[in-house]
Order: sequence, then structure tokens, then C-alpha cells
Amino acid sequence: SEFDVHHSYAAGLEVANHMTLKLRIGTSMQGSVTGVFTYRVNAEGKLVSLRGFWELEAMAQTMQPLS
Repeated sequence: SEFDVHHSYAAGLEVANHMTLKLRIGTSMQGSVTGVFTYRVNAEGKLVSLRGFWELEAMAQTMQPLS
């Protein structure tokens, strides 16, 4: 998979990224999804929350066989 971060918004121990993920599913399909992905860490810097928001139908429309 590849990640293209369009913009990142940091606030304290949290960040929201507007990004596009290029996906490969198994050995037969590929596609991409654009969305907002949020991360939160604790005071020690350990990841405590990871969330993603995207439109499943938009991602499904990009899926195609690997060439």
C-alpha cells in the first residue's frame, strides 16, 4: 500500500490527515480511497486511537484487477 498525505492538521496529541491510500487486495485487485484519518497518542507517544472516514462506494468504484 502507498499513502499520499494531502494535508495534516495537528492539535496537541492528535492529528487528522486528509489522504489517499492506494490499496492492493491479495494478488488480484487494486484501488484507492481518499478520506480523513485521525490518530491520537498518549503522553508516552504510544498510539491509543486510530480512526478513518471514507466512502465505501467511492473506493469500490476504483477497484480493478492487477495488471
